[in-house]
Amino acid sequence: MAVAAAFGVAVGGWLVSRWSRRQAEFETQMAKATRRPMWGLAGQFQKRILSGPCQLREEMDCLLETVPLLQDSFRNKRLNRLFAEKIMIAVSGVNGCRYCCFAHARIALANGMSGDQVAQLIDGDLGELGPEEALAVAFAMHFAETGGDYEPASFSRVQAALGSQTAEDVLVLTRVMVLANLVGNTFDAFVSRVRGTPAAGSSVADEIGVLLLLVVSVIPYGLALAVQASLVKTTDSRRSGVLVLEP
Repeated sequence: MAVAAAFGVAVGGWLVSRWSRRQAEFETQMAKATRRPMWGLAGQFQKRILSGPCQLREEMDCLLETVPLLQDSFRNKRLNRLFAEKIMIAVSGVNGCRYCCFAHARIALANGMSGDQVAQLIDGDLGELGPEEALAVAFAMHFAETGGDYEPASFSRVQAALGSQTAEDVLVLTRVMVLANLVGNTFDAFVSRVRGTPAAGSSVADEIGVLLLLVVSVIPYGLALAVQASLVKTTDSRRSGVLVLEP
């Protein structure tokens, strides 16, 4: 048992170190290419964070009912992967979540986007997007900037351009991404506190409470959704006569 635990710690440490090195390289590149001051923790911590575990629980309860809609959207390709990544990168840029920017930038790069295009989205520059994508991404950014208190007219324009169903998909994806950003920023607030610069209006109890709730409930739920999605893909492939297991 002790050997297994030591092995698990060693592997976990190795994975974290690899992730940290890659993220540090990415942040260095993005700091040079973008104008948003999100890549360091120096100075006063000013990112939007969760107020505590109660807010995380409330946000999760609101999102649980919409998760099947988002799953159906990807399964039926109403939102393609690259379009979704553009939304998530732009929203993460607004909220300054370096973890989400890093993760989704890597996916976008693997799906054909250039580093300059990623940097432009993080900066809020939508000049490279088509008119419909730009409209949807602009709405998502507006949602993030207002903390979800968006102008109904802005959403109506997305509905008119993309249709009601796809517009709802964009809205749900944006809500999910904003919550992920706030979780990442709350972790950063804790790191900043350890380094001697606590976030204004936050407490160590709130930050630790959010992280504990994340570990005991949100992460297991996310893993369950991933397994469910994988099973659905496998079932659909079998029905079509071809078995294709996707990660």
